[in-house]
Amino acid sequence: MKIINIALLGFGTVGSGVYEAIRQNNDKYEKTLGLRLEIKKILVSNISKKRDIDTALLTDNIDEAITDDIDIVIEVMGGIDFAKKCILTAFSKGKSVVSANKDLIANFGKELYEAADKNKVFFMYEASVCGGIPILRTINEHLSGEKISEVTGIVNGTTNFILTKMYQKYGLTFDTVLSEAQELGYAEADPTADVEGLDAARKVAILASLCFSAYVTFDDVYSEGISKISPEDVKYAKKFDYNIKLLGISKEHQDGIEAHVYPAFIPNTYQISKVNDAYNAVYLKSNILGSSMYYGAGAGSLPTASAVMSDVIDIIKKQISGEKPKKIDEFFEKKKILSIDEISCKYYVRFTASTGGGGVSKISGEFAKSNINTLDILTQLRNDGRYTIVVITEKAKEKNFRQCIEQIKKNCDDINVENIIRIEESN
Repeated sequence: MKIINIALLGFGTVGSGVYEAIRQNNDKYEKTLGLRLEIKKILVSNISKKRDIDTALLTDNIDEAITDDIDIVIEVMGGIDFAKKCILTAFSKGKSVVSANKDLIANFGKELYEAADKNKVFFMYEASVCGGIPILRTINEHLSGEKISEVTGIVNGTTNFILTKMYQKYGLTFDTVLSEAQELGYAEADPTADVEGLDAARKVAILASLCFSAYVTFDDVYSEGISKISPEDVKYAKKFDYNIKLLGISKEHQDGIEAHVYPAFIPNTYQISKVNDAYNAVYLKSNILGSSMYYGAGAGSLPTASAVMSDVIDIIKKQISGEKPKKIDEFFEKKKILSIDEISCKYYVRFTASTGGGGVSKISGEFAKSNINTLDILTQLRNDGRYTIVVITEKAKEKNFRQCIEQIKKNCDDINVENIIRIEESN
């Protein structure tokens, strides 16, 4: 029986999941493909760390991991510099690579694509976006005959868990739910990448690149996080029949591509508003199928391992059939990335003011001067004697809206801008 030798780079949450997936499913590979997968070496940073596996498999030397008899390299170690070195080493030795490394691909995708093409090897990275949801394969294969105009998603499980809990139980603060998420293992000890939208921005860069055949990097994606969301914002979201989600959004327009991550109010009638807890969902709009949404576990050991293994089996099948690797970015173009200033949407703004009627009058006056129409204005007396004033605007250009907010800050000493949340009503 044919043996496919695997070098596994990394043995953390995802690496251990890959190890378990291979152990559980080798009998299936025997029946359906007539082969077995064998992990020959596992590259780790600390060999002495106690693990429940054969220690003879472990090495901290990349040259011992990627040897001549290796057929496929699986990179699940994370990080950028060393992971990049390992992948490029594998390519140079003629090894196909499966990676889950969104940080690396979002920053250096073009370089990796070129290296894979130069060495005539496969490079797949389904697990880099939304764990167990086969979204990249859907874009690359199932919708390859269509023009995709929009991709919008809940692509970070940590922030969706936090926002779900804050929405379901009024009064819970961001800090309280973040602590719970850390206790449950949904959030890292340093949650910055998740809660400030950086993790989602990396995924948006990858999605936008594939959807629009363009080079979109992490630096191109504007991002805001959820740490400013308060119970008051949740209260008003419910009042206007919205939910709050951290959305990754990218759309292709005639003049360029917009790519952003930010918390948004979305109508409760939308399917994506019903995606709760640590689950992910991606909404696509294409010119033939129309609207479609893909839902599932976005992270975790086995869901991410599932995505890794789908790529591994895909490569094996292609190698068996004699299919040659295709250049990933063969049809990519350099396209303009639109600034956040160029987008248009509706806005929710929460102010506090020393007076109710006077505050409303001043705020309304500044919006009118900027030619921004308001749809709703609510006023509520606070326990501290000040007033909360909530404004919902009609659609406005971001640059014009921001200039208006600056004028309110400049001209209205007794008014504070407490929070601003965009309203997405595009699907």
